[in-house]
Amino acid sequence: MKRRDFISKSTLSAVAAGISAEAIMAQKAQASPGENNIKSTHSATQAVPGVSDSMIFAQKARSGVTIGGIGAGGAEIRKDGIFYNWSIANNQPKGTGKFLLGVDYTNKGRNDGESLYPMQPDYMLFFILRYQVEGENPQMKILQIEDGYKVGGIDMHIYEFPWMTGVNRIDYSGCFPFVKLEYSDPDMPMSVTLNTWSPFVPGDVKNSSLPLLYFDFDIKLKSSKKTQVMLSAVYRSMAGFDVEDKTWDSEIQKNTNFVASISKLIETDTKASSFGEMGMASLNPATSYHTGWGHRHQYHEWVLTHNELRNLDATKEGRNYFDKQKNRNIGRKECYNALAVSKDMAPNDTLTANFVMGWNFPNLYDSDGKNVIGHYYSNFFKNASEVLSYGVQQRDDLYKKTKLFIDSYYDSSAPQYVLDLVNSQLTTFITSGILGKNMDFGVLEGITWHQNWGPVGTTDVNMYGGVMVSSLFPDLAKATMKVHKQLQLPTGEIRHSFKKGFAEALIGVAGVTERLDLHSQYSVMVLRDYFHTNDMTYLKEMWPSVKKALDYTLSERDLNGDQQPDMTGIMSSYDNFPMYGMASYIQSQWLAALAGALQAAKALNDNEFIKKYAPIFEKGKKLAEEKLWNGKYYRLYNSDLKTMTTKDGAGKDVTKDLSGIDEGCLTDQIIGQWCADMCGLGDLFNKDNRKKALKSIVEMSYRNNFGLKNCSWPGYEFYKPVPDDIWVDQGNTVWSGVEVSFVSFLLYEGMYTEALALAKTIHERYIKCGRYWDHQEFGGHYFRAMGAWGIINGLAGLSINQGTYGLAPAIQEKMYKLFFTFPGGYASLQYIGTKAVISLISGEWKLNKLKINNITLPKTASAKALGKTFVPKEINGMLEYDFKATLVLKAGDVIEVG
Repeated sequence: MKRRDFISKSTLSAVAAGISAEAIMAQKAQASPGENNIKSTHSATQAVPGVSDSMIFAQKARSGVTIGGIGAGGAEIRKDGIFYNWSIANNQPKGTGKFLLGVDYTNKGRNDGESLYPMQPDYMLFFILRYQVEGENPQMKILQIEDGYKVGGIDMHIYEFPWMTGVNRIDYSGCFPFVKLEYSDPDMPMSVTLNTWSPFVPGDVKNSSLPLLYFDFDIKLKSSKKTQVMLSAVYRSMAGFDVEDKTWDSEIQKNTNFVASISKLIETDTKASSFGEMGMASLNPATSYHTGWGHRHQYHEWVLTHNELRNLDATKEGRNYFDKQKNRNIGRKECYNALAVSKDMAPNDTLTANFVMGWNFPNLYDSDGKNVIGHYYSNFFKNASEVLSYGVQQRDDLYKKTKLFIDSYYDSSAPQYVLDLVNSQLTTFITSGILGKNMDFGVLEGITWHQNWGPVGTTDVNMYGGVMVSSLFPDLAKATMKVHKQLQLPTGEIRHSFKKGFAEALIGVAGVTERLDLHSQYSVMVLRDYFHTNDMTYLKEMWPSVKKALDYTLSERDLNGDQQPDMTGIMSSYDNFPMYGMASYIQSQWLAALAGALQAAKALNDNEFIKKYAPIFEKGKKLAEEKLWNGKYYRLYNSDLKTMTTKDGAGKDVTKDLSGIDEGCLTDQIIGQWCADMCGLGDLFNKDNRKKALKSIVEMSYRNNFGLKNCSWPGYEFYKPVPDDIWVDQGNTVWSGVEVSFVSFLLYEGMYTEALALAKTIHERYIKCGRYWDHQEFGGHYFRAMGAWGIINGLAGLSINQGTYGLAPAIQEKMYKLFFTFPGGYASLQYIGTKAVISLISGEWKLNKLKINNITLPKTASAKALGKTFVPKEINGMLEYDFKATLVLKAGDVIEVG
């Protein structure tokens, strides 16, 4: 794996920037008795006596890699060594239970236990290094740059327990799902490194949705003296975190290869959202433990004076008290549990400690708290004990598969910043993915630590972000589309999104209730998933709903009789951006939907559909050129509609004349062509015109120190004023989800230099703002930015359509290697001189045809695979290989072309 060039360094050591204490004392000594040295005028540049320090913008830990399982939840590990935004216990904002961390700003369901700091991230999970150099007193370092009034479960630790402090420095490097932290401190006579990760295997939904986190420590002694060392992993149980009527219980498991501590509840409401178990295992059979404590007297003071834990399970007695009114034991709020690995180390000695955390919180409810939708992992595990056992037994295999994926991904000639940018968006699978027990799936539109922004499976946003889901987990992409199929109205209208629970649509968002883009987008995504998987059963199931969506658009949303959809205001993904009549954003997606539907109809022998829609498709392409092309780009809209009632940006009805032309140059003006490129659907727009349009977009809207604006207008080079009735600016601003998808589009269209320039700008902008793993739009971790995976597809020029694979690399190098994925596995394309080698790295690859373009090869270059040789057919400079029957490749197989 390549070294990340975006590694963050968190020094956080004080920087002396003012005058010294000695200088201040010298000034005071020189002053005459009784002399007043305070002057009435001051300069901002004057030195001020006192403690001086400084901070740079990048030092604040604003985001980090989120590890965990898809739908199972996890935590975000930042460069301060603290685990933030826990989502494992069905808690809000991702789940539907109460808030685990911070205050509920909606003021819903707050009780006395939900104060400003009910549970701080600092002490949900932490690691303490206890060491004692021969002949010296022991010391304790919590492996964090701690921030808070409570650290390691100790109130005001700097006062109550000064023997335990945070480390001075952490060097952080992250690429999902791996994070490396290197801890250092002038007081520590050893180097400490943590590699933390979670399983992520494309195509393997079970092993990518596991409720598991892994922590692998390496400690090397640098002291010339013998040193006692103990590393303890401590977690505060989240079981029943919001339930007062509960009793703590625990379980200690000792096996030949691990020791585990499991925290659980008895005598409590088993239907509670937070009901469940969690635990930690150490892969060292000599591990010591202490479970069920809540005060420094019970734990920290023992650690200070001993190099092993006392092998004590004090949960039942220590974490419960007898309630006379209820006549039984009741659990206290806090329940800490620790496992520790110890060693008497000689100079240059090393210590390895491996921990794994697992959990089981089965009661994930829907948005209304009525029905349990559960977790996909509940199909395989009944409790946390089974989770941990699986995690220990399968650890090496899970690590091998996850590392193979990441290593293969980074084994690419693509620029490092491009690979990092795309990789950073994989975290959204964990932060925002909801995966029910029945394999219903959806991604939250946006989320921050105190609320989720928007609903689940948002159709218009999914058309961008869903590219990543479809490319890596096509079964999950299809699952989302099946939910939308169930929610489709009898008229054929597609719903904007659905609630947590997969059974109820969210009707209106921000006053936008009659969206026009949804029906084309739904059709495009359903058909994309069919083209990519070649799953005829899926197509037959979904085809009636696609036809209904297209028929609805044709019958209900064509207002001037031209058989094309018409906009009447604010009714698209740009939900505060009015468009009227024929709008390029809408028309391009309509054309993509029809192009895909006509191919699907051919596969199904639906000649009636073809007879009806083929002329409409051709007419739509012609009208797009006539009404939208202005000689440089496809204008925002061209409307011949008359006075009608529509809605303004606040959702209010207004009556206005909708006719006119808007020469806005929208970045997404021909986004439908991007959708068509990924599925090999051919040209929706004139080839020369669309190349000019893309160049115009870059020239008008891209600035290398800013990014790519959503829209630009002639005469407004910098900024176009926003009308008062528009509540948010969606034209002058940048949406990184649109930007990364446009990078992919540029690559498909052969504009490699422009694509790289934009990708680098996005990369640097998010590095600078400290939210590299947390792209913002409507909330954080925004779903649209998952469209970044299209960049990987675009670099290889990958198109997939019913077993026909196209490769047309955009990269401009004499020799190169590129990574790409497909339903069933992933592979690499390597070009060496006059030969191309396609190597299947993992999975199974079924293909009927292979089309190669943009690679310098002899016109007679044959393809060799599985001991057979295939002769090409040349079509417009492209080499096409027809394998006649389905070619099935396994990991390690190659196709050589040359």
